[in-house]
Amino acid sequence: MDILNKAKTGKKERPIKVVQFGEGNFLRGFVDYMIDIANEQGKFDGDIVLIKPIEFGNLDMFHKQDCQYTVSLRGNVNGEAKIINRIVTSVADAVDTYNEYDKYMGLAEIDTLRFVVSNTTEAGIVYDDTDKFESEPPKTFPGKLTKFLYHRFETFKGDMSKGLVMLPVELIDDNGIMLKKCVMQLIELWGLGVEFKKWVDEACVFTSTLVDRIITGYPRATEKEEWEKLGYEDHIMVTGEPFALWVIESAKDISKEFPLPDAGLPVIFTDNQKPYKQRKVRILNGAHTSFVLASYLCGNDIVRQSMHDDDIRNFMLKTIYDEVIPTLSLPEEELKQFAGEVVNRFDNPYVDHALLAISLTQSVLCIVPHFVVIMIFYLVLRISQGQDTSVIGNTEILVGIEDQIYYIGELGLDLLRCYEQMGIILAEMSASLDTLQGSAGFETEVMGDLTDTDRQILVGVLCVSVDHHVVRAVHG
Repeated sequence: MDILNKAKTGKKERPIKVVQFGEGNFLRGFVDYMIDIANEQGKFDGDIVLIKPIEFGNLDMFHKQDCQYTVSLRGNVNGEAKIINRIVTSVADAVDTYNEYDKYMGLAEIDTLRFVVSNTTEAGIVYDDTDKFESEPPKTFPGKLTKFLYHRFETFKGDMSKGLVMLPVELIDDNGIMLKKCVMQLIELWGLGVEFKKWVDEACVFTSTLVDRIITGYPRATEKEEWEKLGYEDHIMVTGEPFALWVIESAKDISKEFPLPDAGLPVIFTDNQKPYKQRKVRILNGAHTSFVLASYLCGNDIVRQSMHDDDIRNFMLKTIYDEVIPTLSLPEEELKQFAGEVVNRFDNPYVDHALLAISLTQSVLCIVPHFVVIMIFYLVLRISQGQDTSVIGNTEILVGIEDQIYYIGELGLDLLRCYEQMGIILAEMSASLDTLQGSAGFETEVMGDLTDTDRQILVGVLCVSVDHHVVRAVHG
């Protein structure tokens, strides 16, 4: 059987408009998929170069397949279970920042380049004052991006029309704002000059984004069957659900430059993404939280089964429509439409989302906010009693009890932000766990060993999170 490559797809070469830090399944099944459709419809006309930003791993299979791959979307479409396969040809090349450093930096010299997409995980957008400009490349993603932007600034002699638009999809709040903050700090640390700093501030755009699509990854357990159906070998294919949403918040209007909605794609440009995040967290995650443990006690094991249990389904719908939607600020019809899509996603016949995986996520999260509160009060008590405060680090530079309490409050807020991101990360881990369960017999080998008593004990432990998370999901 032939392997998928450019000879098979007949790829049309287009100008490079996008560099993408990250070659993982999500970006390829979401961003690159959308750009491919926009290219096909004549709305974008641009190719992508993938950048591998970490040392481990290789790009051998990407090169073997000329970066051509299949996206297989599986789920309910207009009331019917469907599998929609598409060969994505929007990726022109893949470059390793460590083993192909000169080639990587050369991408900054491309005249047509305009967009930088990134997904370097939640830990990727971080300022590290030990990062070095002279490293090839710098070790952090913001370090790599800063040096990349500086090379472009120098190449085009500060031309204000050669700035880039950053589209980070890392799952942290205000991802674009945080990324720009890191870049600006590195400019100061490395002494790159006021002119470059002004160019980054005025010529470049840092958007903040919200993304939503379940990507189930490579179908390793059934790859041979998949190849037979496709008629070719594809070692980097991606599977996911049909639903998608990309909300892009930007101070500058980039909709004309990045006209994905004109291709019928679910992309929203806005100056405030927060109402959309609230909608997603409260309706989707809130719905999960409302029924997961009750459904498990009723004998269901996965989300889809819950949707076919009338008592559970009706309870969930009442929670969404009577309790959650009235708390949200977006137009009611939009909220109801999104709620209908959520229910449709829960009933996806191709995704076995385990209730226990969701419950595990909630249990871990239940511990964190209480830990934060206890730690803050403990530290305040130590200060008020004049005890050693070295546990919080560097407090000797703070003068006076008010300053110290303020500093501790800031630490607490940082921890609360970590708590929120942990929820997002664990949700992604849960989705990955679902894939593991389906592909490696995990549920049969591990969960099947639980006795009825074990199950009851586990549910008892998990129940401690219910009240806290229902309130949080509904009232935010």
